[in-house]
Amino acid sequence: FLKNFCSFIYEKDGVKIGFLALSNQFFSKYYVQVGETARRMRQEGVNAIVCSFHSGVEYAPKRRELDQERYALKAVQEWGADLVIMHHPHVVQGVDRINQRYVFYSLGNFCFGGNMVIRGQTNKPSVRSLESMVVQMDLRFSDDGTYLGQSGRIYPCYISSSAEQVGDPNDFQPRFVTGQQALGVIERIQDDTRFDLGLLDEDLGYLELPYLAADAKE
Repeated sequence: FLKNFCSFIYEKDGVKIGFLALSNQFFSKYYVQVGETARRMRQEGVNAIVCSFHSGVEYAPKRRELDQERYALKAVQEWGADLVIMHHPHVVQGVDRINQRYVFYSLGNFCFGGNMVIRGQTNKPSVRSLESMVVQMDLRFSDDGTYLGQSGRIYPCYISSSAEQVGDPNDFQPRFVTGQQALGVIERIQDDTRFDLGLLDEDLGYLELPYLAADAKE
């Protein structure tokens, strides 16, 4: 039970952030308990909840409709999550917005010992474990701790400082990428995103995600 689910509350400057992390196997069997944990967090005064899922299909360039999206909807609409981040596919996937909350379906790999070489589909070179992203999110609160909204940035990365294609050895030294490499990462994320992510700021090295106000109409 415990190896498939964990939770904790982080507090800073009077603001409490609740974290939930679980695998898809846990979701299928124990989603009621996770919901109860989220409710207890709210009762303990958390101002926002971040939910992380180990879910998805390995090396799939796009999310699975009945899998990852169902989990994201459950987390936001029933558990009250304010931010959802998924991992497990080992490749980057798209971004979603549910009830004015961001969902990231897969950040790709970063420092991952399971990829001794860059894996992927040789007949589909756009599907590979080389691409990754770092997501930096800003959650905003009023003076009394009321959650107001969120914005963030996507930094395109490679998981290796030397690899360039499927089959190259991985030196386990992730790096930020620029130019065509960065644009390629953003393109793969955009391919699985239903709204326009906007343009990469090549001078700053990131893509700015628009602010989502908590009380705005979608």
